[in-house]
Amino acid sequence: MKAYSIVLSGRWGHFRRPEANNNPITYDFIPKTAFIGLIAAVVGMKRDTLKKKYEKLCNSIFYNVEILNPIAKIVTNFRIYKYKGSLSSVENPPQFYEILQEPKYQVVFFGDNKVIELFVKNLKTEQSAYTPTFGLVNCPVNINSLEEIEIQKIRNHEVLTKGFIPFGCQLKLKSDITISYDSIPVVQNNNWFNVKYVKVFYGYVPEGKSFKVRRSNYEHQYISNSLGYFFI
Repeated sequence: MKAYSIVLSGRWGHFRRPEANNNPITYDFIPKTAFIGLIAAVVGMKRDTLKKKYEKLCNSIFYNVEILNPIAKIVTNFRIYKYKGSLSSVENPPQFYEILQEPKYQVVFFGDNKVIELFVKNLKTEQSAYTPTFGLVNCPVNINSLEEIEIQKIRNHEVLTKGFIPFGCQLKLKSDITISYDSIPVVQNNNWFNVKYVKVFYGYVPEGKSFKVRRSNYEHQYISNSLGYFFI
């Protein structure tokens, strides 16, 4: 089975947690709903069109994230620029945001979807209809290292992985890797509301290190060149 790998990087990032709307704090890495938005920007899907297709795209595209830089955050004052076509004529006032510094991720993804085909095609030709961002318009993102990989579905198999791991897998803890835990939005409906979350373990894995999963019956578990991926 075919999947793709890319590296996303930028100076800043902010993936707003919906439960903290008035005091914006961020997820530690790009959630699936934000990754879908990034794909839509590259292929040129307008906001109204994306709104109608968001839930379908969330359910037909699968992804996994490896955190390539240590997670670092600051709180700073940002003025968020209005997107083109905004109904408001009032400029957004400055607001304090929790901001990721130097976010960098390897994202592996697949999907039986023409949008994925167009996304990969645009990446190969270094084209993007709109500027892709890490959550906010102030946070442009670089997309590099596109690679096509072969993945094979497995079950009940011990694997090494560097990406996030769904809750419930038998994870072997290592003292030299810091593990965090969160509930990540994976499906957003056509009204921009998150309607499904998945609980995952994750962390920054230094060069030469990896997580070890002893056993898992997770539905979307794959392996490529001895490295495992758990897709959500």
